Amino acid sequence: MTQTHNDDKLFEEYIRTGNIEIRNLIVEKYYYMAKVLAGKFLNRGVDYDDLLQVASLALVKAAERFKPDMDNKFSTFATPTIIGEIKKYFRDKASLIRMPRKHYELYPSIKNAYDTLTHEMNMAPTPLQIAEATGNSPEEVIEVLEMVRTGNISSLDEEFDEEGYSRMEALGDPDPGFEGIETRDMYERALSLLDENEKRVIIMRYNQGMSQKDIADNFGVSQMYISRLEKKIYSKLRKKLDSN
Repeated sequence: MTQTHNDDKLFEEYIRTGNIEIRNLIVEKYYYMAKVLAGKFLNRGVDYDDLLQVASLALVKAAERFKPDMDNKFSTFATPTIIGEIKKYFRDKASLIRMPRKHYELYPSIKNAYDTLTHEMNMAPTPLQIAEATGNSPEEVIEVLEMVRTGNISSLDEEFDEEGYSRMEALGDPDPGFEGIETRDMYERALSLLDENEKRVIIMRYNQGMSQKDIADNFGVSQMYISRLEKKIYSKLRKKLDSN
């Protein structure tokens, strides 16, 4: 009796019974694949133990999806699944790392508040509601959510209802009337405190929904310059509005 035949028997038994112990036996038998494939991604800024965990979970997914009547062997089927999950892990991690340190540190509390409020209200919360729950400013919440949107962090792309909608799809864009930060009256008062270039940045950012990169291209400057200018604008508005 060949090894392939023995493996087919294990998969058939798992499909028939759904016995987790049988699935675990399959995973243990092919665990070497997770170790080998994780090792191929060493020296890229991620610990081997983290890579092995991602590869192991991918191996479990592959074992649950494989059927012995497929045209290829399990090792052939599982390899692209494991590699794909590892690459996805790198993309997600890079999205977080690209955040400025301040926003990177704010992300966990904002994500937790988003998840909690979504569950409690059975709908996606507004940036203002998240700000009230976390103690951050609405501007900070919007900045983090915008970076999450452009970075495509998977935790907000996961399906959260029976119809398959993702959290990010349910999260509305900032209101064209600046309702996501304050009321429209506050928005108009805030604009009156800014010079022409600052007004253009805010209007492009929140009325027109442009990214920092698009605004930078429009101004003919770097994205870093626009990012710093935004922070300067927020600081300016806080000081002036708080003093009134």
